[in-house]
Amino acid sequence: DKSKLWGSYARADVGDDLRSAAKYSWQAEFDYGTYDDASEKGQWAVWLGYSKFGSNVGIASDQTDDIRTGTKGVHIGASWAPFKNFGLIARYARGKYITGGDKYHKFFGRVELFF
Repeated sequence: DKSKLWGSYARADVGDDLRSAAKYSWQAEFDYGTYDDASEKGQWAVWLGYSKFGSNVGIASDQTDDIRTGTKGVHIGASWAPFKNFGLIARYARGKYITGGDKYHKFFGRVELFF
């Protein structure tokens, strides 16, 4: 299958100073493509998602390179394998901090080599 829609949710119930905006985390993402650790030349994938990562609760995500704790916003990305076992990944995230409302954006790039 080339397409996948997935999501996750987490909530913290313990600890001091659990402000309501900081104790929830969730994310939803749509992925399309065939990229699988650059195991074959020509694999590619694109994705679009939205996340809210509260600062008092962690959530397992493969997007932590471009999404910051304590923020909410949209993220997009693409991956491509121009050669077998050689992959390129680009990501962009844009949003704002949950408390304070300051805006942020982040670009991220990675070259992957598999042996």
